[in-house]
Amino acid sequence: MKELMDAWTNFAANDKEVLGLIVGDVRVSGTENRITWRTKGKDESSIVVISEPKASGNASIVVQLMGLKTLDSNNEAKATWLGIVQRFLGQK
Repeated sequence: MKELMDAWTNFAANDKEVLGLIVGDVRVSGTENRITWRTKGKDESSIVVISEPKASGNASIVVQLMGLKTLDSNNEAKATWLGIVQRFLGQK
């Protein structure tokens, strides 16, 4: 879980697409059960990337987007972040 979040944090800090979507500081915090990466989007949304352990010994990564104003903006953001996560996972 920590390795996955460390990899995500490094990826996000250097990815032009991610950097083009966020504003402000990134905060990373966690517990034994969950690590979160949080920031604000340029569209005033909140972006939270979560890494949690799986029973198999692996970890999952999930993106939560909150505060999007319309269904269209939600669908667009979902597609954008899905592509970003797929690109991130493809490099691992």
